[in-house]
Amino acid sequence: MSPLLFILPVSTAIGCWLICKLCIWFLYKPVQPIHFLGFTIQGIIPGMQQQMATQLAHTIATAFNNSPILQKKLTSPQTLEKAMPLIEKHIDDFLHIKLKEAIPVISMFVGDSILTQLRALFLEELKTLFPTVMAAFIENIQQQHDIEAEIAGRLIAIPTEDISNWVQQQFGRHFNKLALLFFTGGLVLGFIEYLFVVALAV
Repeated sequence: MSPLLFILPVSTAIGCWLICKLCIWFLYKPVQPIHFLGFTIQGIIPGMQQQMATQLAHTIATAFNNSPILQKKLTSPQTLEKAMPLIEKHIDDFLHIKLKEAIPVISMFVGDSILTQLRALFLEELKTLFPTVMAAFIENIQQQHDIEAEIAGRLIAIPTEDISNWVQQQFGRHFNKLALLFFTGGLVLGFIEYLFVVALAV
């Protein structure tokens, strides 16, 4: 019996390991399509980036549009409450500075007490209108496809190299385990082949 038969388990294991490594490599390499003998060779992720980006953008936009939590959050009194200091500052600036600069004569007839009343009126009206305005704003956004197109555009614009690096960072350890599993499986298969050949030689 040839001593080379003892190499059979190792060679089978290495072959399975190389096949696994090649499959993993084809996930993101080559980045640019290579045309060879009428065939186009390109990594799975680079080749499907646009399609995956479009589908993912559609999923995100659909989830956004169908989310009642977002509308509830944006139209809640708490949201307005957080924005009130900035709103009050702008109203004060408008009543006490910009209005008098635009119509100087108004300062002769409108005192601070009236301006204070106007301020309170504006704020009260704003609190009433805020939920309606925000709900209409959200509905208008939901009826447009701008969000989906924007998300898809940003995903497509991500460099393929960055995606490949991210995949390697996130799944590199799992890829190594998979390669080891293929190596072990190849080793077992090689031993079975070896035993089969030995049995036939007897």
